[in-house]
Amino acid sequence: MKRILILLPVFLCLAALADEIVNVVPPKALPETGTPPRNAPVLNVAPPEDPPGKTGQTVPSEKSDGKTTAVLSAKSDGKTPVQVEKRPDNGKKGTAPAKILSRESDAIAASVNGSPISVRDIVEETARQEDIIYRTLPRAEHYQAILNLRNKTLDNAINRKLLLLEYEAQTFRVPNQYVENIMDEIALSQGIRSRREFYARLRSQHTSPAGLRQKVLEQLIVQAMTARRIQLKGTISPREVRKYFDDHAAEFGKSEQWELGMIALPPDSPVYRADGGLQKFLTALRKDPGSFSALAALYSNGPNADSGGSLGLLPKTALRPEFAAACKNAKAGDILGPIHADGVDYFLQVLNIVPPEKADFLAREPALRKRLENEHREKIMAEYYRELRSKAIIRIYW
Repeated sequence: MKRILILLPVFLCLAALADEIVNVVPPKALPETGTPPRNAPVLNVAPPEDPPGKTGQTVPSEKSDGKTTAVLSAKSDGKTPVQVEKRPDNGKKGTAPAKILSRESDAIAASVNGSPISVRDIVEETARQEDIIYRTLPRAEHYQAILNLRNKTLDNAINRKLLLLEYEAQTFRVPNQYVENIMDEIALSQGIRSRREFYARLRSQHTSPAGLRQKVLEQLIVQAMTARRIQLKGTISPREVRKYFDDHAAEFGKSEQWELGMIALPPDSPVYRADGGLQKFLTALRKDPGSFSALAALYSNGPNADSGGSLGLLPKTALRPEFAAACKNAKAGDILGPIHADGVDYFLQVLNIVPPEKADFLAREPALRKRLENEHREKIMAEYYRELRSKAIIRIYW
């Protein structure tokens, strides 16, 4: 019963992902505008003849001689190592990678403890996004975008493979009925109420029922292993949520805001040459604060001088130290200065002070809890993957 309780949330998650699991379509040819030249040279990258000498060693996922960069080629016979297309790495990123490999390709992209990950597995996951890249991004960005996408997808596939292999050493098993329940959910989501009709629909989408069933089982295993690891490591408590909120109050509320007007007088300002000079200018400002914007328009070389020198609302913590010190005990309407900095005399007028606003914890708590739980989950799984990789032999063939 305890095992069933652990796996029950997994079933609910997989039901929501049913459409995503079944919506795997065969890769199609991409627009001709994104294909490489027909005579592009090809480099065969052979897998290492001997296993890496050190446990946990990972073979680099990109081969380069300093002048060329390797990416997946469009052809493979399924027997030789993955072919990669060799392109000049002359700083001109943008030559698009070759068309995605056909669904029938059995070339190996990587292996984890001898268990292979095929190129087909990766391409099936990236096909839709690659099509979007070809259709939405400039041609100059195709190459790097697709290379990044495939490498990220391969990295995720390696993590999944590590979890699947680790599952074999566990004592619990995902009940077959869970898999069948998900198959039923997928069929019902497409308005299908018989297995015969459902299987016919799958075959029309180039997906075998057995293949889909295996995908569902693997998804359940990954979800179960993830949930089990997180359960073992503990979750975020209400006290931790509250502590984070209190320790980062400025992140959720609004700090004190100041609206300042500024007059900046450069060394060659005519104010210094007039009778009475700077002191007369300051006396005029304090006698008639309303003249600040007019004087700013006449004499200031600071920002927004034409509109009275207003700097807009700024957090008090964002003010430069000289200004913050002058504003320490100021109130709205005060004239401050001269403040000498960087060879310039500044005059400030406090136009408005907006008091700080404290955020409501109860209103923020649900979103904050979700965010902290996601970060906690990602941290736990990142550590778990590092632990599993340290004990594994991983080879990458592209």
